[in-house]
Amino acid sequence: MSRLSGASKVIVSEPDERRRELSGRLGADELLNPFDTPVVEAVADLTDGIGPDVMIEAVGSIPTYEDSMAAVRRGGKVLAYGAAPMDRSISLRPFDVYAKELTIVASYAGTYDTWAAGDRTALGWHVRPEPHRRLGAAARRSGGRDPRPRARQEHGQGPHSGMKERHQGLVGERHDG
Repeated sequence: MSRLSGASKVIVSEPDERRRELSGRLGADELLNPFDTPVVEAVADLTDGIGPDVMIEAVGSIPTYEDSMAAVRRGGKVLAYGAAPMDRSISLRPFDVYAKELTIVASYAGTYDTWAAGDRTALGWHVRPEPHRRLGAAARRSGGRDPRPRARQEHGQGPHSGMKERHQGLVGERHDG
């Protein structure tokens, strides 16, 4: 997805070997195991000391949030996609945000239940979202499925029309060509 969005280089930090290998098969340029490699230093080396234009934090852990803020280049963007526990806080100095001219963007990724569906979708499995409201007479006639949300989704409307695939710790650089 980063490449399709214009990234000229995609760096993936993923501890799970299977997902790291899958990221490589899907086109990632560099694969890092965060348990073997200090991510901030490795990303700096891979970007000639500048840092990536965009860091996508998709884990939801405090160290990965802090690493994302530290690794992104000056004027860069951090996409906060991973859901950290509600009772945790990150260490963030406002001066660092100011001095690096950071843009921090949040993205609601759904609930923990939707993540499993996102993983299955990314692996090519078909996932049909369940309706979020009580089924009416039309649904009872169609065997318990509500046909209306699917029709709206096919026309770019409804609660699931904007669903996106889950990203795994992606880092990207903007392609300027």
